[in-house]
Amino acid sequence: MQVDSRHISSPTASREERGRALLRAPLVGSTAWSRVRVASFAPLIGVLGVLLLGFAGEVRAAPPKQLGQFEKWGAYVVETQEGKHCFVYSEPTDMKGDYSKRDPVSVSISHRPKADVRDEISFSAGYPLKPDSEVEVVIDGAKRFRLFVEGESAWAKDSKTDARLREEIEKGSKMVVKGVSSRGTKTTDTYSLSGTSKALEKIDSECKK
Repeated sequence: MQVDSRHISSPTASREERGRALLRAPLVGSTAWSRVRVASFAPLIGVLGVLLLGFAGEVRAAPPKQLGQFEKWGAYVVETQEGKHCFVYSEPTDMKGDYSKRDPVSVSISHRPKADVRDEISFSAGYPLKPDSEVEVVIDGAKRFRLFVEGESAWAKDSKTDARLREEIEKGSKMVVKGVSSRGTKTTDTYSLSGTSKALEKIDSECKK
């Protein structure tokens, strides 16, 4: 399937357009795929695994280097042809839903300085999300955010929402993420936010603006 590169790199493209263009990129041998956010790979490998799962040559990226582990959050850096990518990564402490099988579930916050991307937040649901639905993120039972979905992932609609969500994640203690699968199954994932500030400080320092 062809990928409209304008939707990947254009500063005027919406978050939805860029996200959908990236997700539709071929899996290997593609410049477009090499620009996929780190979060797209993270659920495949676990927090200490090899990020690109054997595709490093094709996507022109080295395995990730861990910068530190802070409670439930790991901080990482990856060197790619498109420059340095830094991200923090965590998995839920509790998952609820009427399902028998589910792929790895995670959240990441990433910086890509050369692309002028900061605090880009991505959730991987571990199943195909219901098209045109939204993922709800609730922090400490008070702060609520709604994210758009594509495939198994969910993102904030724009960089301002990313920045607000990051701020609340740093201040909070618990994050609850609710989604609906393409089959109508509802899930609720709970994340500990302990360690987020130190983890984010690490990638802020490694991937400066």
